[in-house]
Amino acid sequence: MGGLAILFFIGLYGLVALYALVKTPGCWKLATLAAVLLIPTADSLWARYVTMPRVCKDAGLKIYTKADKAGGLRLSTADEVWVTMYGFPFVEGERVPGRYYRISRQGDQVVHEEDVQPKARYLSLTEHRSPARGVTGTAYLVRDLSTGELVGEDVNYGFHGGWSERFLAGFSDAGPGPIFPIDCDVNRSSWTRLEQQVFNLGN
Repeated sequence: MGGLAILFFIGLYGLVALYALVKTPGCWKLATLAAVLLIPTADSLWARYVTMPRVCKDAGLKIYTKADKAGGLRLSTADEVWVTMYGFPFVEGERVPGRYYRISRQGDQVVHEEDVQPKARYLSLTEHRSPARGVTGTAYLVRDLSTGELVGEDVNYGFHGGWSERFLAGFSDAGPGPIFPIDCDVNRSSWTRLEQQVFNLGN
């Protein structure tokens, strides 16, 4: 049914556009044709060819300085792999706002501690950004808490489609979303990729 609804609205718009062109005086037909084409596409074209190239200048993986994993790392959720596989002496996570836990290596043992005072030097966090209308992004960041400086970031932005794309996509089985999705065409960002570069994990 979703596909039929999309075809129905496209056909309806086509009929209305054709009627408008037929009824428009000859000297105004070109302007009417431009309006017919731009009404459903203008915001999408602007975002794709003006807005996205602008915001994508800030996208991608950027390492500003290397970090020392001996200082420890705080994440939203921490697990043993950071200690057992990646060699951090300890990592910290947050159960609920203001309540932290720590996972550390003590000799041959991996120790879990609850309700600790965080002491990790580095913080891994995620920010959701909306730099322009219809454009959102995710930024994975590592910050040095001792200086407040940003150590590295991995950012990508995506365009959610123009108004007509979002309207028609609402009738598809996949639900609302861009029919022709577009992002910054950078390697897919993730916090694991950022951490590996910042801390030289695996080296």
